[in-house]
Amino acid sequence: MARHVSHHAVAPVESTGASGEGGRTSFPSILEQGENVWRRSRAATVRFLIDGDTYFRELRADLDFARKSVWIVGWDFDSDITLQRPDLHPQERLSAYLRSLVEQHEELVVRILVWAEGPFYSHGLTPYLSKSSWSDHPRVHMRYDTEHPVRASHHQKIVCIDDAVGFVGGIDLTSGRWDTRKHRFDDSARRDSKGESYSPVHDIQARVTGAAARVLADVARRRWLFGIGEEVPPEAGTSPEGIRPAEPDISDCPVGVALAEPGINGHERRTEPLRLICDIVDAGKRTIYIETQYLASSTVVERLCSRLREKDGPDVAIITTKHMRGIFEQWTMGFGRNRAIQRLEKSDRYNRLRIGYPVISDSAGGDCEILVHSKLVIIDDWFIRLGSSNLNRRSQGFDTECDLGMEAETEAHRVAIARLRNDLLAEHLGASLGEVEGLLARTGSLCAVIDGLNGRERRLKPFRVNLRYGTSSFWRYGSGIFDPHRPYWPLQRLLVPFRAMRTKLAALKRFLM
Repeated sequence: MARHVSHHAVAPVESTGASGEGGRTSFPSILEQGENVWRRSRAATVRFLIDGDTYFRELRADLDFARKSVWIVGWDFDSDITLQRPDLHPQERLSAYLRSLVEQHEELVVRILVWAEGPFYSHGLTPYLSKSSWSDHPRVHMRYDTEHPVRASHHQKIVCIDDAVGFVGGIDLTSGRWDTRKHRFDDSARRDSKGESYSPVHDIQARVTGAAARVLADVARRRWLFGIGEEVPPEAGTSPEGIRPAEPDISDCPVGVALAEPGINGHERRTEPLRLICDIVDAGKRTIYIETQYLASSTVVERLCSRLREKDGPDVAIITTKHMRGIFEQWTMGFGRNRAIQRLEKSDRYNRLRIGYPVISDSAGGDCEILVHSKLVIIDDWFIRLGSSNLNRRSQGFDTECDLGMEAETEAHRVAIARLRNDLLAEHLGASLGEVEGLLARTGSLCAVIDGLNGRERRLKPFRVNLRYGTSSFWRYGSGIFDPHRPYWPLQRLLVPFRAMRTKLAALKRFLM
């Protein structure tokens, strides 16, 4: 049967290895520098950190080894969070911990770059009017990024230590991100920096070492240069002996870093995350597993629809969020998601599509939704893409994004990739890894696994599209306005003088403080 395949995809070769996925074993790399990735390199080790509790603990352990540089680049940053369990006493705030690091190590410099509007959206703070005594140290540089198109954001979530260890994924160092893999509906430790409780949240981050970590540090330096105007040279003489030893999930694998950038102020527009997702979706053979907060990219949805219309195409499992936060998010992402699900369901000719949102039973016998904040795509047992970009329009080249693509070269790599996908599915279904692997081995179908193991205290609820939104042109036009794929160029030109003035005022404030 005819199939739409990108120029990267090749005919798959059957695998007879332990993963048993029928994945690709001999193929040219799908990671193409200058096309679907900004830079291609290798990771000495990769470790997958599922949910905020795991990530924060691993990050804290690695920060203890920092001697030269710490980069923190994010959509938001809250210095009042702790990297330990929020209910531990005494608590050490992130601000106090970072301050102690630079005071202990005389060469260490900490640079923090945050989207200027992130703190306002996240916890109601106005950055330029807020004073932070902890960051007045000469080797702690806290900066707010204003160099973006109108209504665009800086959305990357990166931490780099000594150019030797890098973290990338969907988790910012801010309130509302911490949770354990149990996602208990009544977890008393799940409170923000103000002590207020919040709903369960699921996410994922990756820890990489080797050349890949250096590339992530280059991304941080690039964003610092574009946002602040200061060029920071790479670290020299970083020794691998200074890296904290940690058991890897994958060792020595090819990786690619994909960037989305709006292309303003003379810089080239980059849309590599979209290209990468389209290429790997086109090349999938047996399974496409997706975790996404939003599902509103018509380009990606059309690629998935094409695969679903194939008689022998892959199973497609999509784990997403049901409830949007506020009317504008419903207006943009909710409308796009509803249309996307309608299109996918119409294309599902062979019953190979499952779309659901994770819930856990609460004390009253109802359902407590688990917010899916992760941005993850796993193709068969040979490719993982995770990072900051959502499956929406604005992540395609309006906001700044950073994704990491990891490609299997060995049977051990394929086993690790399949295990991650199966482990995540087991978490959402309230099942054991063994149950998922056993049923998958017998049926060869992700859909069969979801159908066979669903319905427990932890489960995936099938998505029922709310047709209240999406039936009028009003909602359709609103989605196009608030979820654009590129800058509003006329408005952007009009506001250039005002943005320049804002940058100068920020520089004056730093000088006076």
